[in-house]
Amino acid sequence: CTEINCCVTFGGGAEKFIFGSGTQLLVEPNIPDSPPSVYLLKSKKEDKERKVVCLITDFSPAKVNASLNKNNVSQKASIIASDRSYGIVSFLNRSPGEKVTCIAEYNSEPTKGSLSDKDEGPDEQCLTADVHFQTDEKMNFLSLTVLGLRIIFLKSILFNLLMTVRITLC
Repeated sequence: CTEINCCVTFGGGAEKFIFGSGTQLLVEPNIPDSPPSVYLLKSKKEDKERKVVCLITDFSPAKVNASLNKNNVSQKASIIASDRSYGIVSFLNRSPGEKVTCIAEYNSEPTKGSLSDKDEGPDEQCLTADVHFQTDEKMNFLSLTVLGLRIIFLKSILFNLLMTVRITLC
């Protein structure tokens, strides 16, 4: 005869039974692996502190080694954030004349983004659209009139259909 020991503990302050360590379920999407995209963004020229942001996105799974280099020397970035969305962001201050490189290594293949003073040409101007769109009042009135006539037409068809069904059932 064999003896089986089962252990149930009554613990925690929440008055609950604990049966062992539990089960962990990890669900991962069935999509092909994709290499990261590396973006190196700079602040405006007018800013006193020239900040650089390294953005690494669009990769899966989350097996990417990221590094940020200033003048070919590895830097400890002020913030490196990584979460479940497979994205890494790091921030760094840089002085004029310093070259900054952001490297994402994925499957032993590096993807780089770099920025130096020669890259700092004139800032690009954003094209904006006219936000004051003018509509034609007459066209709006005609569209509303046509919509009203369509609703009246549908109501008359439904009324005639109901009257026909009522007469045939009586």
